[in-house]
Amino acid sequence: MLDQNAMSIVPVYAKTEVPHREEVQTGMWTRIINRASERIRVGFRRKWGILIIGAALFTIYTVILSASVAHRTEARVRQEMAGEAAAAVEQYKAEQDKKEKDAEEEQKKAGFLTGEASQQNYINMLAGTLSEHVASLRMERGVTAAGAETYAWVDLARFASGLYGSTLEEVLSDPKQIEGYIKGHATRPEDDEIGLRVATNYVMKKFPTGYNMNMMFARIMADGSVEARDQYDTGPDTRYFAIGK
Repeated sequence: MLDQNAMSIVPVYAKTEVPHREEVQTGMWTRIINRASERIRVGFRRKWGILIIGAALFTIYTVILSASVAHRTEARVRQEMAGEAAAAVEQYKAEQDKKEKDAEEEQKKAGFLTGEASQQNYINMLAGTLSEHVASLRMERGVTAAGAETYAWVDLARFASGLYGSTLEEVLSDPKQIEGYIKGHATRPEDDEIGLRVATNYVMKKFPTGYNMNMMFARIMADGSVEARDQYDTGPDTRYFAIGK
């Protein structure tokens, strides 16, 4: 009872509890640390924020650039592949065209006709050149009619081989291959008859007895006859041919 009465007469402010010294110090250090942390965060954001944002933007730019480069590279590769494919197709076409032309040339050399040329036109073309050679041989070299006809068969054997020229005129125009051919030489009816007969039989494959397509060598004899043979250097295996023999 006495304690209660004593407390009732103590002033109100005296009742307020005074904090201990340790508590005061702890609160002060907490505030100091919080302020320091805040300053550090603000400084970090100011110092490194722009750098982080820049790095992020650079990363995004790099990704976009890489994608763009990859797209352009893919497009370039596709274009190059398409170009190579087109070139391969053109090369294939060119090779096929060449094969067709070569086949046509071989057919012409063998006496077969291609395209719009008629068989008779082909015969006439051969006959015209052969007649010039026949006339040259008979009028300039004194070769007999049978000898000139024999030589005409030698002309066609060399032409058909494909070794001495691509046309009959080209074969006959080389003096190292053929004797006595004068391009454009005037012909007589009997010369034209020999040329036409040889050309027709050649195209129709009606070869004279003893003749074959290896008879590519000829020699004009002193009597005006012509000896055809299948070897340049004669020997025991050499085969000979002449019209009328």
